[in-house]
Amino acid sequence: MPDWRVEAWTRAGAYLATLPVRNIQGEVWYNKPKQLRFEVPLYHPAVTRAAVDPGKSELRVFRDNVHRLTMVLWDATASSGDAQISCSAESLESYLGLRRLDQDLRYSAAPGGTIMWDLINRAQTGTDAALGFIQGTIQTAPNRTISYLKDDLNMYDQITSDLADDSSLGFDWEIDQLRRLQIYYPRPQAQSRARLEWGGVITGYSVQVQGKYEANNIVVKGNESIRSSAIIDTAKRSQYGLRQYADSNTDLMTVTTANEAATRLLNLRRDVRETPQVSLKTDLVNPWDGDIWMGQLAPLIINDGWTQFNQQMRCDGFQFTVSKQGSESIVLYMSDLREVT
Repeated sequence: MPDWRVEAWTRAGAYLATLPVRNIQGEVWYNKPKQLRFEVPLYHPAVTRAAVDPGKSELRVFRDNVHRLTMVLWDATASSGDAQISCSAESLESYLGLRRLDQDLRYSAAPGGTIMWDLINRAQTGTDAALGFIQGTIQTAPNRTISYLKDDLNMYDQITSDLADDSSLGFDWEIDQLRRLQIYYPRPQAQSRARLEWGGVITGYSVQVQGKYEANNIVVKGNESIRSSAIIDTAKRSQYGLRQYADSNTDLMTVTTANEAATRLLNLRRDVRETPQVSLKTDLVNPWDGDIWMGQLAPLIINDGWTQFNQQMRCDGFQFTVSKQGSESIVLYMSDLREVT
């Protein structure tokens, strides 16, 4: 079984302790903070307030001596009944949710990756604001013209998420365990070496089908009086009936760009959304061992009564659990390819 180790560190990079963790669980994904939960005993020489100090302690998570995650300890709940402390942490992106944009900014035809780094760098500039974030791989993303006003009281986590969240202009990103901003454009979609089949490596699944997600008549409102035409898929309208949807984006300055945005949105919503989650036999397929990773593709095959699936799907992330005995379980979060094609 793999060896998991969680170390407590200060924000300044000083080692504090190796924590006697148990019942580890977390979620790994792009574009938002990764999650981690675990327990430590209430009475243990390594479990001091200096080491387990919510809001101050950072955690470095190792699997078989490989540094996999850097997390911020945000919450800890001590219980005398079972003599343990339940802890929860988020990855370094979570710091951005505690920083507010305090100046007006306008970017004109600037690459999306350049804008992202400038925003993140501004978030760590000022008295006691240092986060230690550095540039990693900033892959070129399409030019964007976009404005942010300080009077809108935007938090940096929201504006960075909005910047990355676009079907054709967006990208995937993370602050990795070495504090590097990594921007992936186009969104990753390399083929993994995994084949995911019910009755094979899949031990369990759930599939949510969202019929209300489908839309076949879409209008997008831009800045002031700018408005797109109604972008329509007549075949889907005949199949599902009229399904209208409206969106707005004040950074769209022309009818042409509004029409383009409406077309991108129609491509996303012209079909119902099916989102599978699959549990794996981790001795056969395990993301930590390189079999599949976030953004990678795999054939997903489920032939099980009402559930019929046979198509390429993209791994959006996964949940991992490490039991008291050290055994691992994995649940993959999958989606179709409409956002990356």
